Amino acid sequence: MKQRLERHNLLRKLEPLQEEQLAVSLLKFFSPAENEHWLRVLNRPADPGTMTPLRVFDYLESMKTIDVDSHRHLSRVLNMTRVLEREGFLEQRGGSQYTAAFITLFEATSRQLKGTLLLGKALGHAHIAHKFQSSLVHVVGKDAAGDVHGGTGTLFSNNAILTCAHVVRDMDVDRELMVTGKRIGVRDIVTNDDDDVAIIFLDDDVVSPLPDLAFRPAHLLENIMICGYPPIARSIEPRPTFHRGEIAALDVPTFDRQHVDLFSAIARPGNSGGPCSLSGRTGRRLSVTTT
Repeated sequence: MKQRLERHNLLRKLEPLQEEQLAVSLLKFFSPAENEHWLRVLNRPADPGTMTPLRVFDYLESMKTIDVDSHRHLSRVLNMTRVLEREGFLEQRGGSQYTAAFITLFEATSRQLKGTLLLGKALGHAHIAHKFQSSLVHVVGKDAAGDVHGGTGTLFSNNAILTCAHVVRDMDVDRELMVTGKRIGVRDIVTNDDDDVAIIFLDDDVVSPLPDLAFRPAHLLENIMICGYPPIARSIEPRPTFHRGEIAALDVPTFDRQHVDLFSAIARPGNSGGPCSLSGRTGRRLSVTTT
C-alpha cells in the first residue's frame, strides 16, 4: 500500500478571523514603525532612522520565533501580500514571490485605526459580515395582542443600540435583550418618528465590538450589504442573514414626509433597524434599513 504523503503547503481557505489576523500580522511586520524591532528579531543590523524593506521570506522566518511553521503557509502569505498590495495597503520594494520586499504604506482616519473594518477593502464582504455579526442585536417584544415580533438593531456604543422607530413603536420591547452574547436590561428608549430612528439605552456597558464604525452618505450604484433578523422558516432560533446589492436611487421623498435611499438587496420584515449597506467592502455604514 502506498503511503499517503502530507502536503507541505496548506491550501484550505482561511476563516474570516484567520484572514484578518494574517493581514494585520503582515501590515505590522512591514510597517516602518516596526522595522527596527523585526530586524533585531531576525538578527540583522538596524541603522536608527533608516528603513530596510523586509521580504516575505523574512516574515516566514520571523514566525519561527513563536513556534509557527509558517513556511507551510507560504501560498496563503503570498496570496495575502498580493491582495494587500493590490488594494494599496502594501507597496512592493523589489524582489518577487517569497523574496519580494514590502513596506506598509496607506492612509487611514483616526477612527479607522481603532479597528479593522478598513481591511474589508482587501478581505471582501465576508470580513465585513464577520465583523458586524457581533454588533447585531435581535430587538424582540410583543404587540398588543401578545404576538412576538422582532426587528434588528446595531450596538454602536458601549450602551446604546440604533434601530428604527417603527420597530419599537409596534411592540413592547422585552426588558432584556441579547447583546454580544449575554442578556442585558433595557433602561430607556428614545425615538424620532420624523426620521424613523430610535435608540435603545442599556442598563450596563459592554465593550463595543466596532469602535471604528462610522457613517457617511450613500452614492448611487455603489455596492452595499444589509443584514438583520428576518424570520427564517422552520428555524428554531434567530440567525442574522446577509444580502448584497447596490444603491438604486437617492433621496426619494415618501408620503410620510421622509427621504429614503433605495437599494436592490433583499430586505424583509425583521430587517428593519439593521445596518443598511455596509458601504460595500469598506465597512462604512450608510443608513438604517426600513421595510
